[in-house]
Amino acid sequence: MGPAPQRTRETNDSRLIPPNRPGAVLLLLAFLVMTLSAAFASTTNQVAILAAGARFGISFPTESKQFTQGEFYADVGLPWHWESNGALSLYLRPTLTASAGWLGDDYADGAVLKAGFGILFGGQRVPLSLEVGFCPTWISEEVYGSKNFGTKLQFTSHVGVNFDLAARLRLSYRFQHMSNGSLAQPNPGLNLHMVGFGVLF
Repeated sequence: MGPAPQRTRETNDSRLIPPNRPGAVLLLLAFLVMTLSAAFASTTNQVAILAAGARFGISFPTESKQFTQGEFYADVGLPWHWESNGALSLYLRPTLTASAGWLGDDYADGAVLKAGFGILFGGQRVPLSLEVGFCPTWISEEVYGSKNFGTKLQFTSHVGVNFDLAARLRLSYRFQHMSNGSLAQPNPGLNLHMVGFGVLF
């Protein structure tokens, strides 16, 4: 019999230890929070309706079939926002958003209900603002011809831009994506271009 194989010695060389990536991510998030806190002064407001109106959208041309969606919406400002002290008076404000409407194609029409949250970013002296949001969504019809959304519970995320035409009027555009978040199969998802017109309060 040959000699027994020698055991390799364990090493404590720190260069072989992978970096603590979760810790690095937490440190980065903490740095961003401190930076934003330093740049924006926190203020308190009352809960108030910010805007209400209607939106209409169509699906991407790359979709296998054409979908259209229409809805009435309302955005409510939460009682906190952050403002900068610069010349543009930039602000961040969290919002609650809700809408009720319909989704349809050549085969079926169904109701769509959404409620969730968003964040507005803009300037007090600039008529433009950016918006991102996320809403749990309920659809009354999950099968539209050959397209099966898998379940009536969906999740809608969006990013958009608002343009205030006047003191009380707002024109908006958003790109939104709806899917069931892999809660069920199939999970085809749906991308829509949405254009809205609303009244500011």
